[in-house]
Amino acid sequence: MPIASTLSRSLWGLTLAATAGAQAQWMEVAPYEFNPGTWTHHAVALQPATGEVVVAVGEHTALSSPADEASWSGAAWAVQTLATSLRNRTDPGMAAHTNTGQLVLFGGRAPEGARLPLGETWVRLASGNWALRQPASGEPSARYGHAMAAAPNGDVILFGGQTSGAVMADTWRWDGSSWSQLAPPSAPPARVGHAMAFDAARGVVVLFGGRDAGGGELADTWEWNGNVWSQRAPATIPSARVDHALAYDALRGELVLFGGFDGAVALGDTWTWDGATWTQHATAVAPPPSFGHGMAAGITPGTVLLFGGRDDRVRFGDLWSWNGATWNVLRPARPEPRRGAELVFDSVRGELLLYGGVKSARPLRPELADLWRWDGSSWCEFPRQTSWPPAQLFTWSAAFDEARGRMVLVNGNSGVPVETIEWDGTAWGPSVVSQELSPGFVLVYHGRLASVLSIHSGGEVRAWDGSSWALIPSTGRGPGLLTNAAYDAMRDRVVANSGSTDTLEWDGATWVTVPRGGPRPRIRTESAYHAGLERVVACSGDGYDDQETLEFDGTRWEVTVPTSYVTSPTAPTGFAVAYDSSSRSVYQFGGDDLPFAGSVHGTLWRYGTVSGGSYTAFGAGCPSPAAGLPVITAEGVPCVGGSFALRIQNVPFRSQAFVLLGASRTTWGPVPLPLALGGFGAPGCELLVSPDAAIIAPAYAYSLVLPLRDPALLGATFYNQAVVEAIFAHPLGLVFSAGYEAVVGGF
Repeated sequence: MPIASTLSRSLWGLTLAATAGAQAQWMEVAPYEFNPGTWTHHAVALQPATGEVVVAVGEHTALSSPADEASWSGAAWAVQTLATSLRNRTDPGMAAHTNTGQLVLFGGRAPEGARLPLGETWVRLASGNWALRQPASGEPSARYGHAMAAAPNGDVILFGGQTSGAVMADTWRWDGSSWSQLAPPSAPPARVGHAMAFDAARGVVVLFGGRDAGGGELADTWEWNGNVWSQRAPATIPSARVDHALAYDALRGELVLFGGFDGAVALGDTWTWDGATWTQHATAVAPPPSFGHGMAAGITPGTVLLFGGRDDRVRFGDLWSWNGATWNVLRPARPEPRRGAELVFDSVRGELLLYGGVKSARPLRPELADLWRWDGSSWCEFPRQTSWPPAQLFTWSAAFDEARGRMVLVNGNSGVPVETIEWDGTAWGPSVVSQELSPGFVLVYHGRLASVLSIHSGGEVRAWDGSSWALIPSTGRGPGLLTNAAYDAMRDRVVANSGSTDTLEWDGATWVTVPRGGPRPRIRTESAYHAGLERVVACSGDGYDDQETLEFDGTRWEVTVPTSYVTSPTAPTGFAVAYDSSSRSVYQFGGDDLPFAGSVHGTLWRYGTVSGGSYTAFGAGCPSPAAGLPVITAEGVPCVGGSFALRIQNVPFRSQAFVLLGASRTTWGPVPLPLALGGFGAPGCELLVSPDAAIIAPAYAYSLVLPLRDPALLGATFYNQAVVEAIFAHPLGLVFSAGYEAVVGGF
């Protein structure tokens, strides 16, 4: 049984508790799982022949391995690259031809240049391959923004869209081999960006919304029964919109509508249509307001899937599932794993920004130039614009200019001119050639000076005013081989590290070397000032050993997370670090295991203070003759949303060990605790916790990790006791540790 499930089932005697004080530790907040990136204005449909939900073409992330189709099996994503003639399009129509089990895709819009409408017919075969069809009877005119759906007779129906000269109101049918235009006595008004889906329970295609030829958003409902269009007039309707999505819930016999654009903002509302009434559903959790997303019936009966979309700033790549009452994220969007990225916190908009890096440590390619946002709960991507910083290798340095509300990005490649470019939250500004800068620097925002500073090896300091870098005269010996720097706002000092030897401080005019003593950050270090701790936090690696975390109090460095911890970042090089003042946490992303040879990472980690959590011993254990008293040591304290690692120490060689997990320290069913075990052949030993579950600790490390992902565990109390095999200790052959009380805290 999974540990999380065990915890949920075992902690039946929950008690709320709080512990004074706080402790800083790492938590994995967004582990990487493969996903196809972010998509918008794409096509989505469930293919009957393969049982996959297929996402095709559209505007999407430029993955390091370009993929123009993604298919969801119900458990994992798979991607493939399509033929050039098919791949380069947005806003196509696609639907399942149920008679053949194939998907049929028609039209779309060229993504670049004049963005002309397209007109080919493509089918996705049961093999997963695509084939171009050229029916002798002709095809609909080239168009985009049309809608397609399975028809009552198993064919596919197409309606409307935008051609090169007009918004259309024509109806077409695909029978598996040819198109035929239909001539119903009446039809919906011409439109583009509408949504259609087949209501199998009632045998009709339902159409809603779109944008008319005059540019106005529509809010009308129409049905196609295979012969005629009929307008419906329900008392309550969704607001007018375009670029929304509609899909059929077979279990409940209703259609589900989400989102769209009302002409001003992206919408985030959920509606269902039962053939007579539109009903709005208010849910605590839902996809972000978006348009240009796609929806389809899910592989699991009674579910509807939603993927992708965008709002006025960012593009999404989350896969959501609707179960008739609530939305759930099946697979969140994630940036690709990488090393050498830049991570800064936009304090004006309250979001972390991740830019660039490289996808592979060996070879050092391909370079990435994508820009992502972390809003505290999910990743989304900013769509590429005409003005965009180029992908370059290990050259960018970034900082957020709090006074001017902009991210400053500087290219420090020795092979090209140094350039400075700014991101204002929506768009990149023009690139400024910065001849006054030489390669080899770190950017830091200085609060008192209200400027982004470039700190150079040797000690040169320059300030950015939005157009140029002005020299700030400085005295004293600056850092030799500068590796990282951070601004200590409490002490008004820039703290910099030179290689793996010296720590230096700059007070605005003079460099001073901090006297040595205690540990030092290693050569591959990134640092940030943690305002909550009032310390500089250094994430430190040397390129080979696992990473460790240190804190600097203005006098000396202290290791707070050693390399031996298993619930902390491990990448020894190439990671990015930033402090998020809204969550009072340091975040880390990416990195790789070995320089130029290891695998790259894509997990987002958070380092902050845990409140209300504790792990304390009680009672007494009994020792073994060979190894002494078993002891449980913990990595930090239990924190909801993360993982809690325990290690059993003092285990005899090649002996078994396990940890008891219980909900009580006073009773075990009708048996009072502690329970003396002398009568069971273990004199001097006691059972101190209820043994509701027993978890084996692997013999190679005698450690285990308890996932604490469920938010309901916040404030919960549970108990542990180690049990160790010791065959010569006494007849029972087991010895016991003291008991441990765990209180689950939170960031």
